[in-house]
Amino acid sequence: MKILAPLDGTAESEAVLPWAEAFLGKPETSVDLLHVSPGRSDEEEAPGGREASWVPHDCARYLDRVRDRLAAWSGRVRVVAEVGPPAAAILRAVRASAADLLLLRTRSRQGVSRLLFGSTAAEVLQGSPVPVLMLGPGARKPEAAPAPRRVLVPLDGSDWSARILADATRLARLFGASMTLFHAGRDIPGLGGLAERLSGEGLPCAAVEGSGDAAAAILGHVGLPGCDVVAMATHGRSGLSKLILGSVAERVVRECPVPVLLRRPG
Repeated sequence: MKILAPLDGTAESEAVLPWAEAFLGKPETSVDLLHVSPGRSDEEEAPGGREASWVPHDCARYLDRVRDRLAAWSGRVRVVAEVGPPAAAILRAVRASAADLLLLRTRSRQGVSRLLFGSTAAEVLQGSPVPVLMLGPGARKPEAAPAPRRVLVPLDGSDWSARILADATRLARLFGASMTLFHAGRDIPGLGGLAERLSGEGLPCAAVEGSGDAAAAILGHVGLPGCDVVAMATHGRSGLSKLILGSVAERVVRECPVPVLLRRPG
């Protein structure tokens, strides 16, 4: 399995590194650490103001320092440097490296754009051919390599929401985790049978029903002990709203204390 972890030179972006360590702890997994220098035309705002996060530094030295954190797996860690618009560079690297998964830290933004979760992250999700494991603004920063025990998969009965199931199943099997199929406010025929089939195939799985507002119900369930990852598909939209996840997924990404595995239906 090939993992791509974009970094921007900030400690905040390095919150993905414990997850990179978690994946490297599994056989036949490698990680590409990608540093993108966007140049002074980039419009992405950092918490300290425009371009505050893009401090000049020696790119090679920075990547070597980050790679040293993963020295135990040095043979399976590669560093890559790119210059240009970050989203385009990340998507180019996804295809060039034949990555299977992106690890991405996102930032919240203020005002009208709060429904977007950072222009770079939004554009990456919109164009990514692979799932994206996102640590949103509310996600805890793990101090050590996580060991996921349970993957929560919110479904609403639609075909597009079910498209995350293969990715969620792969993640759960990789870490030996269990899976919970979750729906709120709407009965989904066959969900219990699906959970039973997955359990029969060796993946512990249960179907759980919530109530009320879908996003609140999902976040409430995440608060229960043992939930380490949420996996959900996003709306494939177009036009001005193409960078918007959909209200439920957007709120989950923004407030979720654990990473969210996302895939935009193609």
